[in-house]
Order: sequence, then C-alpha cells, then structure tokens
Amino acid sequence: MGNAYFENMMKIAEDFENRCRILMEMKREIVEKYGWESPEYKAWSEEADCIDGERPFTSGERKALRAWMYGRGADGEILVDDFCWEHESADFVNTFRKAGIKSFIVIEDSTALMRNIHEYVKAGCRLVGFVLVREGKTPWNAEVPGLRFEID
Repeated sequence: MGNAYFENMMKIAEDFENRCRILMEMKREIVEKYGWESPEYKAWSEEADCIDGERPFTSGERKALRAWMYGRGADGEILVDDFCWEHESADFVNTFRKAGIKSFIVIEDSTALMRNIHEYVKAGCRLVGFVLVREGKTPWNAEVPGLRFEID
C-alpha cells in the first residue's frame, strides 16, 4: 500500500543510515591505521558527533513511520503496537496527518496506554471506539482488542 509521504521518509532515513554506515566504516579504518588517540580519529569523532544532531526525524515521526511500515491489519489499517512517550505523541499524530492517514488502531496494552489516549486526543485525534482486530503477528492469528482513533 503506497504512500508518497512515508515513502519519502523512508528514502530520507535510508540516506541517513547509509551516511552513518560510511562513517562507521571510516572509523574502523582510521582506528586500524592510526589508532584511537590520533588526530585522524579526533577529526572523525567531531564529524560523527555532528551527524547525531542531524537526525532527520524525531522519535515520534520514526514511530509513525515504523507503524506504517510494519503495523498493517488485514484491512490495511495501521495497527499501533508501540506506545509513545509524552514528547512523541504530537509528532506521531502529525506525521500520520501529513501522510493523509485518517485513522489508526492502537493495540498496545502497556501501562502507558491511558496517558497515550489522552495525548492522542490532545494532538487532534478522536477516540472512535473499541474494535477487535485479527492480528497476524501471533501464530494463532488471534483477535486482539484495540482502540480506533480518527485524526481530525
């Protein structure tokens, strides 16, 4: 199921991961050739520190992307099986909104669920109701309880 917004996010994330992988290969080569205490390693370390500040997405945006990539129900609706920290909820919901996602189903059942419900509503979602979802990740294809949210 294609979505141009999420596909673009995947491309950006892939480019960032490739850059990180190249940096790690450079680190290995520099350490082998010059050692940990070398000026070459120090220069590499400064560049590696900079890339950490260049992460392309917030943790909430990354969780939305992961949910879109891996959390599909039988009908194609997004199943959210991970909780959001308070600082992630708004970015999580806004990413879905920007991608044109109209609803999602929360199937995670952590102790943070009540807080997440309130955070999603605060971020512009409406709790529509209870659903049972046939969740294909379990070996017996069990029905799991969920909460459907619509994004305003």
